[in-house]
Amino acid sequence: MVNDELSSKQNDDAAATERKPQSSFTRRMQQMNILDGSIRRQARMMAGTGVVNMTTWLATLNKLFDERQYSPSERINFTLPMLNKEQTTWYEENQDEIKDDWKFFCDHLEQTALKQQTTWSNTSLHETPPLNNNTMNTLEEVIDMHFNKYSGEGDAKEWLLQTMNKFKTHGLRREDQFEAIPLLLEGDAYVWYAENSETIFNFEAFSKLFLRRFKLTPPSPTGTADTLTQFFLGEINTEYLTHRLESEEKRANDQLWLYQHSTQCSAALEIFLEENPSYWCFVPTKVAAPTLNRRFLLRNIPKPPSGFVFSAQQRQQQAQFFQSARDRIVPRDLPDLYN
Repeated sequence: MVNDELSSKQNDDAAATERKPQSSFTRRMQQMNILDGSIRRQARMMAGTGVVNMTTWLATLNKLFDERQYSPSERINFTLPMLNKEQTTWYEENQDEIKDDWKFFCDHLEQTALKQQTTWSNTSLHETPPLNNNTMNTLEEVIDMHFNKYSGEGDAKEWLLQTMNKFKTHGLRREDQFEAIPLLLEGDAYVWYAENSETIFNFEAFSKLFLRRFKLTPPSPTGTADTLTQFFLGEINTEYLTHRLESEEKRANDQLWLYQHSTQCSAALEIFLEENPSYWCFVPTKVAAPTLNRRFLLRNIPKPPSGFVFSAQQRQQQAQFFQSARDRIVPRDLPDLYN
């Protein structure tokens, strides 16, 4: 009996010892997840002109790491994804020499930035920034230097297209684009955004509501104006964007088609469905309860490209859709609806 208790205690102690490293790692990962959002954003934006240099950037990161008591190896691992291609190549080639030497790692980055500073010093603030620059700006500084703000007057669609193109040029990620919205607006446009910000959860939703609110100017005869879907969907033509009136009445939620709810459908998919009504047959009609007849759906499903095969998830979603239809006639083994 005593031996059993002793053995059990030893096993518990061994298990506790094995759990300690995992617990420490978990704490580190939790700390990683609560990093200051503004610091993370600034760290990514190393493609701007030299308002904040490499030394300042590393000092900011170092202070953050000190507060969270990161080890040298954790500091290096956190910083690596933010480096450009040249810096990453240097690290990979000298990894054995660097090991966990955070100071050596920072010294090299600073020296490289100083050597290249002369090359970039002549770059105009209004020109496209170098893709692999070693300096960075805050989001607000990038918007102020390179973007035009919209006040509610002028061609809203043209401004939006220019803004999205600049997002690509300056490498702003989707989360940065969303955070940039209030920085891009002023005057009446900013007031409108402030009143509707609770319903805007990404840049696509903003684009859709923005174009509904501000009257669209028809494209010029020269045909130089692009459509929004060249940003979202490529070459799909969506003339409705240029003809939708600002005075369009807002319908109650229960009167909207399901795909017209921004929480259920992205702006890109809504554009596609507006221009391709033959695909509506595969979208529930209302939020409350789908009422389309299953046989109607089967007859009107558009033909797919040659060689198309449903994924398992698609087949499951189709089954769920038909099960919610009024007639509730669903075969036990859902057939391939295209064959």
